[in-house]
Amino acid sequence: MNKGWIKKHRKIRDHWLYEPSRPRTKLEAWEDLLMDAAFEEREIAPNNTPVVIKVGQVYSSVRFLCKRWKWSIGKVQRFLKTLRKCDMIRVKTDTGMNLISICNYETYQSTDTPTDTETIHQRVQQRYKVKELKEIKNSIATKNIMERKSDFVNECRDSKILSGDQLDAFIDYWSESNKGGKKMKFEMEKTWSVAGRMRTWERRSRSMNNTMVKTPPVKVIKKSKYICPDCNSMKEIEGEPKANDLICGCGDMFIKEWEYNHRKAKKSKREPIKREVSNEEKDFQDTFKNLATKMRMI
Repeated sequence: MNKGWIKKHRKIRDHWLYEPSRPRTKLEAWEDLLMDAAFEEREIAPNNTPVVIKVGQVYSSVRFLCKRWKWSIGKVQRFLKTLRKCDMIRVKTDTGMNLISICNYETYQSTDTPTDTETIHQRVQQRYKVKELKEIKNSIATKNIMERKSDFVNECRDSKILSGDQLDAFIDYWSESNKGGKKMKFEMEKTWSVAGRMRTWERRSRSMNNTMVKTPPVKVIKKSKYICPDCNSMKEIEGEPKANDLICGCGDMFIKEWEYNHRKAKKSKREPIKREVSNEEKDFQDTFKNLATKMRMI
């Protein structure tokens, strides 16, 4: 008996024989698409974007089907590709979501009794919250962005959670419009609560004010005094001195002030014995002075 057909209720997937924990077969995956297809035209608004689901269409993502059928992403994609080649479905992809249209859906769809229709319709309303989403859609469609912004500002001020500059900053941030100028930032959020967002804004502002900004220490360049022990001339040098900075005009070398004072104090206690300088030492000193003079001129 391969002719005719039988009614198969969608609730069969809740039966214990269905074994939801095991991977689905290809036949069960195909039947799952038939059962998930819309039996009447309806509207949903994921991310506040209205989408019309016509009879025989399924609005789902590949990841959701992977989780539903216990398959890998590649297996789901290959299965949908096979169904398209067999002219069993048509797929339209937009922002990660697939609008799957069942070809010849009337062949698989039977007329439900009033009780069945009412039960299924209630389940769909509970899942997608059609009424609330329609209100958002109608509000966006009937009011322009300036009117909606005015309502948003009044709602923020009536909450009395923020005030002053914090309130102005909150309104400016969340009322910023998108590139098309049709929606504000808060309207593109998946979930939204003015009171909840304001409390979060207040907590973060308080936390930022309590955080102390540490400024890096200023590096002070110290100046040191150098004195020539021969001519007693003094010179101040910043930081570490270079070789040319320590050569005095008299030909001697500058030394640090503390070393100069140490030598002076030591000299005052005991006068050194003067000795005669030989001609060779004089020639050496003259040569050294001439070399120092040349180095200073370079």
